[in-house]
Amino acid sequence: MAAFVDTNILVYALSNANQGETEKVAITRRLVNELSERDDLIISAQVLSEFVSVSTKKGKPPLSEVEVSRAVAELCQYTVIPINAPLVQLALQRVEQSHLSYWDALIVEAGIRSDATVLYTEDMHPGTRYGALELRNPFLG
Repeated sequence: MAAFVDTNILVYALSNANQGETEKVAITRRLVNELSERDDLIISAQVLSEFVSVSTKKGKPPLSEVEVSRAVAELCQYTVIPINAPLVQLALQRVEQSHLSYWDALIVEAGIRSDATVLYTEDMHPGTRYGALELRNPFLG
């Protein structure tokens, strides 16, 4: 089951949390490891860019540039959906149809175009379907 993973899931999973890691870190680490082992992990160039930005500023503690570079190199081994003009146009159509923010619509459209069946995110409404793509929040069980 190919699964698209939103930025926040990667930020938790690849954080610098130590032994006292939070439940969210533990859940996302298991999820990302399972998807990685099955080669079912899909992300987009947008997710990679957001990961770099967020993990170097908001992580507790933030990741170093070296750690971010290593994480991105590892993530690039999986399917990475490029952001191109047609995808931007589809996202704009999705904004009109679904009233999502542009950035969320771009994630949804990348997920659809990747043929993923699941989009793991905590930022959108779980259970919502966009064609074959179902939004799931991994923290809700």
